[in-house]
Amino acid sequence: MWVEITPSAMFRLSLQRSKLIISYEERTLLTYAEYESRLWKTAELHHLPMAGSFELTYRCNFDCVHCFQQDVREQKEASTEAWLALVDQIADAGCFWLTLTGGEAIIHPGFTQIYERAIRRGLLVTVFSNGSTLSEKIIELFKRFPPRTIEVTLYGASSETYGKSTGRERNYELAMAGVKRAIAAGFDVQLKTIVFKETAGDFDAMQALAKELGRPFRYDTSIHATIGGSHKPSEHRLAPEAIVELEQRDRVPRAAPAPG
Repeated sequence: MWVEITPSAMFRLSLQRSKLIISYEERTLLTYAEYESRLWKTAELHHLPMAGSFELTYRCNFDCVHCFQQDVREQKEASTEAWLALVDQIADAGCFWLTLTGGEAIIHPGFTQIYERAIRRGLLVTVFSNGSTLSEKIIELFKRFPPRTIEVTLYGASSETYGKSTGRERNYELAMAGVKRAIAAGFDVQLKTIVFKETAGDFDAMQALAKELGRPFRYDTSIHATIGGSHKPSEHRLAPEAIVELEQRDRVPRAAPAPG
C-alpha cells in the first residue's frame, strides 16, 4: 500500500490537528510502513495517544473454557453514551488507531453507534470478533463504514472441537458463516487462534483452513488467570514441552492474546 504526499497535502490525525501535521515541500511517495513510522515519531514528539482499544463488554455468546473473563460476564458495562463520549475524547486527544474488543464487542447494544462514531471521527478501526456475530446487518454497516481490519479468533476446525472449547458445537457453523460473509464482502479478515488443550489437535487444520481462505494466520499459547483471580483457565494450558514442540515445528507468526 502506498500513500502519496503532495505539496498541498497535510495529514492531521485528530481535532488537535495543529499539533500533528505531516507535509512535504516536494511530491513524495511513501509505503504505508514509512508513513506509519513517521506518524509515530511525530506523535511521540507531541505526546499524542496514537492507538488504543475499548473492551465494550465482557459479555459473550461463546462460553470458552480458557477465557480470562469468564467470572465477570455479568459485570455492568458502560453505556452507549459513555462510549460515544470516550470516542470523542480520544479523537480530540489525537488517537488514530482504535480496536473494539470484548467479550464479543458486536453484542454491545450500542455497537453500531459506537463504531460509526469512531469511523466518522477519522479513527482507523479494527474489530475483534469470534466470527459468529458478523451478520448480514453488521456486514452492511461495515460496507458503509469500512473497518481497517476484522480479526477473528478460531477455536478449532470442527464442530466437535468448538463444542469442547466454546461450549456449543453450532458455534463452529456460525463462526465460519460470519468469516466467509466478511471475506466475500471484501474486508481485510485476519484469522488467529489460541492454542490450548482443546484446540491443539486442530492446529494444522486451522492453519490449512486459513490458507484455503487466503487469509493470514497467527497463534498464541498464552492462557491467563481470570480477572476475578481464578486459575481455572490454566487447567487448559498446554504443557511447556508441547508449546516448545509447536513453536519448533510450525513457523507461524505469534499473535497478541486474543479476546476471550
